[in-house]
Amino acid sequence: MSDLKKIKIGFFGTPDFSLKILKKLKNSDIEIKYVVTQPPSSSGRGQRDNLSVVHKWSNLNSYRVFYPKKVSDKEFISLIKNIEVDIIIVVAYGQIINNEILEYPKVMSINVHASLLPRWRGAAPIQRAIQHGDFFSGISIMKMVQKLDAGPVLAKKKVNILDSDNSKTLHDKLAVLGGELLLEVLVRIKKGKYTLINQTENKVTYARKIQKKEAKIDWGMNADEINRLIRAFNPYPGAWTNMIQEKEYRIKILESEVIDNFDEISENEATGYCTSSLVVKCGYKFLKILKIQKEGKRVMTNVEFVNGYKIYDSILD
Repeated sequence: MSDLKKIKIGFFGTPDFSLKILKKLKNSDIEIKYVVTQPPSSSGRGQRDNLSVVHKWSNLNSYRVFYPKKVSDKEFISLIKNIEVDIIIVVAYGQIINNEILEYPKVMSINVHASLLPRWRGAAPIQRAIQHGDFFSGISIMKMVQKLDAGPVLAKKKVNILDSDNSKTLHDKLAVLGGELLLEVLVRIKKGKYTLINQTENKVTYARKIQKKEAKIDWGMNADEINRLIRAFNPYPGAWTNMIQEKEYRIKILESEVIDNFDEISENEATGYCTSSLVVKCGYKFLKILKIQKEGKRVMTNVEFVNGYKIYDSILD
């Protein structure tokens, strides 16, 4: 895109969502001066360093990479401020960036956020949108300020949330949309033809970080709520429950559907009662399990699971 020639950017990002957008920037005429990502995590007996996907890809493409433990580190700030950029672009970086960094680019610092701001500021906008039954989500691109996700908005574009969407499918749709909208915004910024629209503070909602304990299913809930929880937490952290037969073991439920009426389960049965065909009584309505994973085993369809294990009427708790 010739309209983007000579724009110099610094990029801050860490997970796959960031990488998809970084790749889109690489395929334009933008000059990526450096990439900042979260430091490697350690795992295994040898405490092997695990680089973020952004870090790995940036190394392969010979970009200059910084990975400070704290983005507020004075030495790090001094280093990048010596690298001239027009715009800093932040996409799911993972740390709060202070004003000393945000205000150093020639033009501005901008953020690509996976929600229609001011709805779902914060760490988990994709999961919370599905969990709360939103009919649509989208991408917002904002000028960054010190307060989290609170800056004036440069552009927004929405997508429908389908009943079949989980966090992975919605994530992928939004990553594509985010890359496309970002390039449009960068062209407007270069031409000086952009507007900044302040967010409406009384419409703000917060998408708090996902806690693993939230993923345990409460069968006393409405089946529609449980179904949304399963979709929101697929693939991570995975909605789970204990199946109690002769033994008790943990299962993850990855896909389900709501059934309004199911005559094979008596009104007297407790919530969490599960038939041999994997239909579960909920606080209101019923839930049919479609994809399931026993702890330590592969993901199975309901038919594979029933045929592979001796399943009879049981309790999920």
